Amino acid sequence: MNINPAPLVGNQCAALLNNPDRGFRLEMYMDVHTGLSMWEYEKQDAIQALQAMAAQYQSDHPQLVSLHFYLSHYWNQPLSATALANVQAFFDAAADLGLRVLARFMYTYYDTYGALEQHVINATPEEPSPAQMIEHITQLSPLWHANKTRIHALQAGFIGRLGDWNDGGYAHRYRYNGTRGDYAVLRALLDNTPSAMFIQVRRPDIKNNNLDSTLRSDWRRTGYHNGWLVNDPHVYGLGGDVENSGKWRTVAADSLYAPTDVSMPWGFASGRKGNAVKAEKAATWLRVFHVTSLSLVQNYKEHGGQYDMLAWQQQPAIPEKLESLKLDVCPAWFEGVPQRTLFDYIRDFTGYYLEVVNVRTTHHEVFFKIHNYGTAPPLGITRWVVNGRYTGNMSTAMEPGKDAVVSVLLPRPGSNIPEITLAAYNAAGTPIRFANDVPLRDNGVHVFLNQ
Repeated sequence: MNINPAPLVGNQCAALLNNPDRGFRLEMYMDVHTGLSMWEYEKQDAIQALQAMAAQYQSDHPQLVSLHFYLSHYWNQPLSATALANVQAFFDAAADLGLRVLARFMYTYYDTYGALEQHVINATPEEPSPAQMIEHITQLSPLWHANKTRIHALQAGFIGRLGDWNDGGYAHRYRYNGTRGDYAVLRALLDNTPSAMFIQVRRPDIKNNNLDSTLRSDWRRTGYHNGWLVNDPHVYGLGGDVENSGKWRTVAADSLYAPTDVSMPWGFASGRKGNAVKAEKAATWLRVFHVTSLSLVQNYKEHGGQYDMLAWQQQPAIPEKLESLKLDVCPAWFEGVPQRTLFDYIRDFTGYYLEVVNVRTTHHEVFFKIHNYGTAPPLGITRWVVNGRYTGNMSTAMEPGKDAVVSVLLPRPGSNIPEITLAAYNAAGTPIRFANDVPLRDNGVHVFLNQ
């Protein structure tokens, strides 16, 4: 038996925007001591600010949110019961909105004038000691375990301004039990999180200097985040300022096994409204580094302004041009739509975009050939089910621009197959939609044959 299922076409493809663990992403902040938000929302309750932001961007279908937890008040003391309760409440609020969380915990930040805000009394270092960080990590560990199905990834955080490991006091200036502080902090994060939880660092050297590549489980679950997606290779960017360098290739390779989540510089800070980041460049880097999600909050319409992502909505997506940029083009996505834009393309194809292109059976097995038109493997999708039978985790096999095969043995070789179904779920049990025009049953079961 050989079946070539029909794809979703044109506007039908909008059904894929609710797929979890991919695409556009929100961002909100909380001072865990007060429960208030930060930055432009600093007088607002953080949960109410998150709810308002979700409503503001609802039409863009975000499925992820970056939650930044500021531990600034607890510079030299344990986290209080109130602080831990506020962390849990923020996770609960995101779940109520149907959002999976990209979490970061940190101490220091800049105010609107670029000065470092310490927010603690009589604190002279720019960050706590590694011992204090590790105490906080230990306190937070039960929350990370309790919310493991809600967390898309945990950014390393803690060290440096904004928890970015880029500057600030740097824990490696301190020693902890005879080792470098930065090593101790990263090791504590790996040891105090569920073994399947992804950890993200800002740069490859952080991973290379602090992890043993022979410990495959830790190595494979450590990926990258970056807040400097711009037109050209840059020292702050994902691959650094030299295209195809060792660092560049490392990020591209590692991002096939752990999610990479990025944002652009703030639009209001660039001083070049609508011209700081070109859509074609952004799409190229998203594909090169297998990016899972892109922040909606920076460089779009923050502070009531109009920035690059709004300009992308006026720029046509032309198949031939996309192909020249070595971007995968899904013909069915263009079908019947008078005008596709580059904004549409980036929204729809950031992360995974899976179409079943062929189903066939042999004497003893069922095979699904699946093409990924997206920028990244579906790393958040952990359970694949064929005809009701769990087939394992196939996520890393679904490389962008390639076909992958999911198969399952028949219960009785040579027997007649009355139906063929396929479903896939993330860790929270949320089903995904494949880009196929086939009947759907409850809980995301796609029916490719029913006789």
